[in-house]
Amino acid sequence: MNGLRFFLLVLGFIAAGCSLATVRPVQEMSNAEAALKAAKTLHADSLAPDLFRASTEYYYKAKREYRLKNFEVALRYAEKSRKFAEKAEFQSYLKGGA
Repeated sequence: MNGLRFFLLVLGFIAAGCSLATVRPVQEMSNAEAALKAAKTLHADSLAPDLFRASTEYYYKAKREYRLKNFEVALRYAEKSRKFAEKAEFQSYLKGGA
């Protein structure tokens, strides 16, 4: 019986350690959302539709993974979303979006 208690205790510490090691990508999600809004302000949805669409898709994937608590995957998608949104914003700016 003592062995079972010890095993459960060790298992509990391992599970707690794993959950503490992952950090929620709150700032990255916020950055991606802000970049999307900035791109939308410059009409990137019509002036740079491919880049804007890719950014939006990555953002929704990031939100889905965040809800599923896959924070590392959500982080990668949020970063991709931000990068595509920034590219879409810049391309829209070059095309005269205001």
